[in-house]
Amino acid sequence: MDDSYQFVEIEGLKFAVHPDGDARGQDQGIIEEVVRDDCYLLKALAQASDGKDIRTIVDVGAHVGAFAVRAAAIWPNASIIAVEPNPEVARLCMVSLEANVQSKWEMVDAALAYGCTELELMTHAGGNFASIALPAVAKEDMAALRHDPERYQTSCRVRAITLEDILQRYCPDGIDVLKLDCEGGEIGLFEHASDESLAQVGRIIGEYHHGPGPVMKLIRRRLPRWNFAYLPITDQFGSFVATPIESDWPQAWLQAAVLWSTERRAFLERQHSLRENLLDRVYRLQFRLGRLPLTRQLMALRRWVKHRR
Repeated sequence: MDDSYQFVEIEGLKFAVHPDGDARGQDQGIIEEVVRDDCYLLKALAQASDGKDIRTIVDVGAHVGAFAVRAAAIWPNASIIAVEPNPEVARLCMVSLEANVQSKWEMVDAALAYGCTELELMTHAGGNFASIALPAVAKEDMAALRHDPERYQTSCRVRAITLEDILQRYCPDGIDVLKLDCEGGEIGLFEHASDESLAQVGRIIGEYHHGPGPVMKLIRRRLPRWNFAYLPITDQFGSFVATPIESDWPQAWLQAAVLWSTERRAFLERQHSLRENLLDRVYRLQFRLGRLPLTRQLMALRRWVKHRR
């Protein structure tokens, strides 16, 4: 096996991840969130739709393939289109697809964007392979996407792709499920995609990054005959689900979405509380140690660590 990646197995599915370091931990965390925690509510969607009308699935912001592989396992006859701009992460996604997906699939190395043919890909300097495509996202808006601009560096140039391009090249019969996790690129899609293109999409599952307001306003304006719900996780970040009114709006899907959002937010709040409590303990320990000679500092620190174990 190529030593530039390793496989992890979660719920019977094999995923290629970075071999070590923070990047591996991030990869596995995202996979567990999508596959084990079902953050995109695919199980509820499968129960609601009975799988009969899911023929084409487009995963924008595919990362290492967690959503694409999970969706293919639920709908084994569906065609999968995975869109990922980061070349290194896209390679892992391709390996994951090859290891799991028996039906037709395509890997598209591009970023969702309008008004340009190429974008500047910014990757996290800390090595966790988070990426943002500019100018799909203005640099001054990166902070709103939970990213510190100073911690990102230019990685490479990537080509841009639009919803119209995806429909024309890969999905001429339309898209049954469109997943969006493109770090703000969802705003450009709802602002600039044609009415004809949006009419060819059956369901949308996505993340919003500037707070729910911008995305919800655009959905109301561009898709007035759609039902939708947004699921806040933090003040600026969360997910949303949307489907045309003409289709059978699955109440179970909406209820599952609200439940997942509530549980996830409670989990994050508990994490924040634990982190703040630990930092408070560390600050108090630092203050106490600062008043002791060096030898006594080391002995006190050793006792504190032993006690915490």
